[in-house]
Amino acid sequence: ARTGRVYRAAVVAAVAAVPKEKPAGLTVRPLDGDHAASVAAARGRLGDLADEIGVPIASMEALGVGYGGSCWTMPMRDGAGTLVGWSDRHADGSKKTRWATRNGLFYAPGQWNQGDGPLLIVEGASDTLACHGIGLAVVGRPSATGGVAMLVDLLQAWPADRAIVVVGEHDAKPGGRWPGRDGAVAVAGRLAEELDRPILWSLPPDGHKDARAWIAAGIDAAAITAQILAVATAVQPPPGAIHEDGTLPKEDPRMIR
Repeated sequence: ARTGRVYRAAVVAAVAAVPKEKPAGLTVRPLDGDHAASVAAARGRLGDLADEIGVPIASMEALGVGYGGSCWTMPMRDGAGTLVGWSDRHADGSKKTRWATRNGLFYAPGQWNQGDGPLLIVEGASDTLACHGIGLAVVGRPSATGGVAMLVDLLQAWPADRAIVVVGEHDAKPGGRWPGRDGAVAVAGRLAEELDRPILWSLPPDGHKDARAWIAAGIDAAAITAQILAVATAVQPPPGAIHEDGTLPKEDPRMIR
């Protein structure tokens, strides 16, 4: 019982830590010209990245993956579709937001809402590419708890009959920290509050770290949708605002199982 109380307190703290207000961000020059150049530089090279991370070339083209001379460039957009930054993927697999740009969302303009199933909100560019590649509606957040304000902007008109599922990762750390799970719970809580609708959170099955690893094992869109929804937990919009000290109203139904 004590463990449950401690964990719920940690989730409440994580929800409160996700910014409510849209960050002022960094004012940068328009990036479209540089983006077009990086996309052109990637032509003929995308097969190398496809082999490395196991995603379709067509999905990389849809998201606008480019090449910057020494690294792959993953474009990040805000909720209105404006290019706001790049996540650079280097040869050793390390990833870093490009200097003088800022974090945003990973998605394929005009295609992120494909199909008629739920929207999966995954973590990172490669998970986004993998989900897009099998026909799922998908948006990637830049980190476990990042991108919430932009997601709120993007999802204002998302249909009420199509679920929104924040997908976490199996990345538990020694000592009990679990950023992928706790981040998914926190983002779901903030979206439920800001969008005033139930938001689901879920995890891939044991044995698969993230959505990309799960898809690489051979699962298709119908199966991944059914399994994600079968184990998902709903976070309801709170009846009252989160208190300034980060606590929830006593009647708030947000619980996790």
